[in-house]
Amino acid sequence: MPAGMVHTLQEIHRVLTSDGVLLDLRPAIGSRVVLVDLPYATLNVGEFDSSATTADKQAAHDAIAQVVAQGQFVQEHLETFDLTLAMDTVDDLRDYADSLRRSILPDDVLTQVETLTADEDPETYAIRIRRPMHLALYRKQIPNKP
Repeated sequence: MPAGMVHTLQEIHRVLTSDGVLLDLRPAIGSRVVLVDLPYATLNVGEFDSSATTADKQAAHDAIAQVVAQGQFVQEHLETFDLTLAMDTVDDLRDYADSLRRSILPDDVLTQVETLTADEDPETYAIRIRRPMHLALYRKQIPNKP
């Protein structure tokens, strides 16, 4: 686990007020899913390859777990939810995929989206990307001094 993440969390603890909170909002471990909404069904077409980001996501999880175990923060809330992005066209999906640095949209997924939407009226379909997110709230703890 990168020591820098733990150090950053310790610095956040230092500068927070005594009743301060840390909001942890970040992508959850998992990949973006590509969905196509058609008049007759919603189809899960495939996933982005986000394997290059898994180690960083795990390191963030481990860093938070370490400062909680050290008693610097206590978790008050935890949930996961899906963040959904809507794309109007296949070109929008392509542009979005091209904008990402470490997640890759496989060619076969893009081809399948193109095939599914080729004969559809643009008003009757939607392309969505669903991304799992992690949300947690941690309250600063003041260690008891002997």
